[in-house]
Amino acid sequence: MKVLKPEWADNRLFDLDECVAFITNKTAVNIASLAMFIKHLKQVLLAETAMVAVAFGGGPSMAYSVSLLKVSIDEFEPDFKK
Repeated sequence: MKVLKPEWADNRLFDLDECVAFITNKTAVNIASLAMFIKHLKQVLLAETAMVAVAFGGGPSMAYSVSLLKVSIDEFEPDFKK
């Protein structure tokens, strides 16, 4: 029976510590990537909200107010869904 092994595996067939470390590391990287994507998406939506306020004739203070309102709604929305 031929056993396929990665080149770095020396003569070991399976190393549990390396396997667990690899899975844990990949999971951490995926979670961090998802968190960064969500943070970026929130910033884009916030900027879009401010630009809509300015497009309808509001100035910088209106853009700030609308952005603050959107952040507040996003923060407290789960409380009202219960």
